[in-house]
Amino acid sequence: IPAVFPGCKQSTIPSMFGAEELICGEDYCSEKIIFKPQDVYRMGEPRIEDGSVADYWIRMQEYLYEETEGRLGIHITDMQGPADVCGQLWGYDNLFVSAYTNPEEYGVIMTKATDAFLILWNRQKETLGESFIGTHLFGWSRAPEGNGAAVSADSIVMVSPEFFDEFYAPYLNRISKETGGIVLHSCGDFGHLLPNLYQLERIKGINAGQMTVEELLAAGLDSRLVVIAQSKVEQAETMFRLARDNGLRMDLTIVGAWPGDPYNPNSLEEWTQKDWERARRINDIMQKISEV
Repeated sequence: IPAVFPGCKQSTIPSMFGAEELICGEDYCSEKIIFKPQDVYRMGEPRIEDGSVADYWIRMQEYLYEETEGRLGIHITDMQGPADVCGQLWGYDNLFVSAYTNPEEYGVIMTKATDAFLILWNRQKETLGESFIGTHLFGWSRAPEGNGAAVSADSIVMVSPEFFDEFYAPYLNRISKETGGIVLHSCGDFGHLLPNLYQLERIKGINAGQMTVEELLAAGLDSRLVVIAQSKVEQAETMFRLARDNGLRMDLTIVGAWPGDPYNPNSLEEWTQKDWERARRINDIMQKISEV
């Protein structure tokens, strides 16, 4: 189903606290504004200021809605979860240590980051109306209603199950409660936390950016969660067989099915013999997938 994804910047929610965006090549992050625990009390309340990165995405979505006349779904921007926002603002090392040495200040900054997440989420929802697609995950071009918020939590790969339950889960549960559910994304290997993710309130699904379905199964994946996954066309048959044989609920995006560069495709008249051969191979693969 056609849909439009506006983009992603890790500086989005930090900008709601006045943090400046930092650009290094194609990497975007934000400056630190917390240098000692007491600085969290000077952050102020989160806001979407004119000219901020957060405001940029709202204006982008308004433009997309106007240009498509509301006929296409429009995704939210990549929503970084509270801990990853705080990691930008304070540094992950300082944030993790503060959970033990300054738990009150840790609670303050995580609460403010959660507030900011919800403000930006609701603002996008209001902006897009019926075109709103509440996920930034590429496996969903249309997220079914009632799945709540999609949250990026890349840093969960760095924490223990005990740390996650005490210092991450309460804030994710609040997002889930206020948006009607939660779908969690993380890059890296978070298999050690999979049992803990099942305990989050109203969790609907997971998206593993760098884990295979085989690795997720080994970590304890079952049919209780939807798996939003991505696969090259050559591996798709295996993915579907794994889903069938293990009773998984999997939404799979297949990439690489078009010969050549998908961002600059050639017309059929320009196809080479190699393009036609690849198209025939892909057709055979898709036939096998349909039989699975």
